[in-house]
Amino acid sequence: GAVLAVLLAAAVPLGAVQTAVTAGTARARQVHGAVSGSRLFVLATSGSCLFALALWPVTPIVAGVLRLPSAMPLVVATVWLAFNGPASVLRGLLLGAGHAAPVAASLVVATVTRVVLLVVLTPGVGVAGAVAATATGELAGATVALAVSRRAGLLGPAARVRPQIGRAHV
Repeated sequence: GAVLAVLLAAAVPLGAVQTAVTAGTARARQVHGAVSGSRLFVLATSGSCLFALALWPVTPIVAGVLRLPSAMPLVVATVWLAFNGPASVLRGLLLGAGHAAPVAASLVVATVTRVVLLVVLTPGVGVAGAVAATATGELAGATVALAVSRRAGLLGPAARVRPQIGRAHV
């Protein structure tokens, strides 16, 4: 239960990132026509990976506080975080550009991958296997979103996307 709470606590702000990127992309498309989220995607990927790496050393401490028998589920959760940041940006870019079907497809791929791996990994590995299944599912879904974003021209030269929170640009 504690690991699920950690994942949910991280998922809420990532949903907000997706929403902000969606709004920024839609606005940029209205003003400039073509948009590019390349810089934003690179920033999200770099930031997510650096944040995940910064969390690794403290996972044993957090595991102790949460009274987990091992830090491994939290270590794997940091990998999920590294994939989920860029995936949120990609899905926001696609939604803002009016490509809802590929976002749905990426979520279906993520879910199917997660469920299949849950069945395979959880019996032998336990909670760490379940979290690994979640991280791998997110990677699979992010890969679909990345491929479609590239094909749709959202990751190339064009007007830059600026995520929006209210009226302020981020």
